[in-house]
Amino acid sequence: MTKKLSKICTIFAAIAVSVLIPVKANAKSNITVVIDPGHGGPATVETNLGATYNGMFEKDIDLATATALKNELQTYGNVTVYMTRTSDVELSLKQRVDYAKLVGADVIVSVHHNASSNHLFYGSEIFVPCAGNGYATGYGLASCIMNKWTADGSVNKGIKTRIGKSGDYYGLIRNGAQAAIPTIILEHGYIDNYHDVDRFNDAADWMRMGKLDAAGIASYYGLKKGTAKKDVGPTVNVKVPAGIVRDDVTGPIATAMTVEYYNPSTGEVRYTIYAQDPESRCMYQGASVLTTVGQFGTVIPLTTDLTLWNGKGASKGVTYVTPGYVGPIYGVCYNNFNLESNIVAANLLGAVGM
Repeated sequence: MTKKLSKICTIFAAIAVSVLIPVKANAKSNITVVIDPGHGGPATVETNLGATYNGMFEKDIDLATATALKNELQTYGNVTVYMTRTSDVELSLKQRVDYAKLVGADVIVSVHHNASSNHLFYGSEIFVPCAGNGYATGYGLASCIMNKWTADGSVNKGIKTRIGKSGDYYGLIRNGAQAAIPTIILEHGYIDNYHDVDRFNDAADWMRMGKLDAAGIASYYGLKKGTAKKDVGPTVNVKVPAGIVRDDVTGPIATAMTVEYYNPSTGEVRYTIYAQDPESRCMYQGASVLTTVGQFGTVIPLTTDLTLWNGKGASKGVTYVTPGYVGPIYGVCYNNFNLESNIVAANLLGAVGM
């Protein structure tokens, strides 16, 4: 997809979302929510485990978070809650959606956690259907959940679509669309990066996140804890898009890097990277004197940590090199789709400071 087309799609998606207003046309006396703990089943099948790191299995965290979500959501009026699995069993994506259809689900909320091959990424994101009412409902619901997450300290990676060969990339969302059930995937964070793990590394944290999910769902549907109302319905009005809302498939464009300070005695380097991404947003950046081959075969800095992007066109950072080093330093940035930019470089010799 060209940059121009991608930009148009992104602008269209932004226009689609409006402010919080009541939507009485979709009011109902009761909402049925199906919660889907991701993965599950025998460890002999790798996909059953989901993300894994340091002895943690995503399938277990998903189930704990989903159980807390169900227990909390049931304290609200006007809602019936089901779970696709309540134990460590294997279910196909179709079986999960078939169950939701059987119980008359208004929406499917699938609970997941993330990991990356380089262990650098962190943040929370939500995937929604790419078209139709599924997108409108999914985006509205996701925005309410994301608001609860960010208020709790989560890093917002965005509410996104992901496109595959047959429309929605994720099979659960695709099956949900075929059954006319709006389906969203909650990626609470990365179990392999300390930025996120410090916030949900035990059962108490998983329970807290499940309660936040429930509060977000309740906010979207206008539910009240312990009280049944005459009717409930979406409190967020999102227009149904005319076509497919596409994801970003191109990385940021890094244009320059400057070094403002270098202490050769300690190896401390303070730098600025300049970049832009018209389709989404720059999210992370990092710098290093070492390089490696990136996900698209390009040479990128071998960073050990990524700093959140702190400006629209430029982001400042600090890194350390071997004291006395006089060679170049390399920088890279990533957007909120984890897509990397080109490499940029700067020389340390002109920025020696004390």
